[in-house]
Amino acid sequence: MTDFTDENVKFWREHPQLKQYFDSGQMDCAIFDAVADRQLNLIHSGVTLEMNSVKNPLCIVANYLFDTLCHDIFQVHPAPPDQPGALGQLKEGLVSVGSRQAEKDPLNPEIIKRLDNHYRYDDITDDYYSDKEDGDHTDLQ
Repeated sequence: MTDFTDENVKFWREHPQLKQYFDSGQMDCAIFDAVADRQLNLIHSGVTLEMNSVKNPLCIVANYLFDTLCHDIFQVHPAPPDQPGALGQLKEGLVSVGSRQAEKDPLNPEIIKRLDNHYRYDDITDDYYSDKEDGDHTDLQ
């Protein structure tokens, strides 16, 4: 089992109902940052798992993983009908979340009932991923 935070991994390692699985070698755990890490350093066994190092199948449940990762969103706007053969325009989607009204207390839990997603699509160039931006993973630069 993996998590980004030390506290969760510590909780699992100390949980009495999981102890038998750790002790038997059926279960292990690691701290893992799905954006930056390229290997798993298993805590109980001391084994490092990396690409091409595993011979047997792994069981992976990615619960709450994909909603925590950064994503890119795009939309293709079709070419004008009066330009046969023209390609559509690829646009970058930008998403923001905001309340439908001005909020006096930004910590008021009732705000969540008034939140909406707002989308804006901006033209992009063919070299969209060649520009280095802070936070881009090296694979995307």
